[in-house]
Amino acid sequence: MSSGTINRSQLFWASCLALLVTSLSFGIRAGILNRLGVEFHLNAAQLGTIAATAFWGFPLAVIIGGMVVDSIGMKRLLVLAFLFHLAGILLTVFSNGFWSLFMSTLLIGIANGTVEAACNPLVASLYPYNKTTKLNHFHLWFPGGIFIGTLLVFMLDKVGVSWQVQVGLMLIPTIIYGYL
Repeated sequence: MSSGTINRSQLFWASCLALLVTSLSFGIRAGILNRLGVEFHLNAAQLGTIAATAFWGFPLAVIIGGMVVDSIGMKRLLVLAFLFHLAGILLTVFSNGFWSLFMSTLLIGIANGTVEAACNPLVASLYPYNKTTKLNHFHLWFPGGIFIGTLLVFMLDKVGVSWQVQVGLMLIPTIIYGYL
């Protein structure tokens, strides 16, 4: 394959996995929030602030990403999403309190919005004659990831797997979409 050839399937799967990480972050973080409160001695207001931070980063990234996607390109935007996801996941795993959880959640929120800003136009561009169907296939990964994330937390809690490992599981699809 020459460097000018676009592998639609690979880019589509990278987009789907990026959206999977986005939705896993919602399901897994929701599932571990109470344990974070206990472990780090956080009250309900602090936990609410941490959880809400993802929703600050998300629209901010969608707005900024939407404004710059044509000038910097979808590839660069998706690389930024990968780096934000990677940093946010690792910072969560190694968190030591309110501020590291706040920052990690903000980074993941920014990553999630950047995924949307990059992947929606990417999928539409990859399949110009089948946009609606492919965008629907792409967006199926969002509810699917929330379901998978909450199911993972539920099952892994039952066998005593730490919240750090549960969050760390998001690294698997993150690394794969970053590679693709």
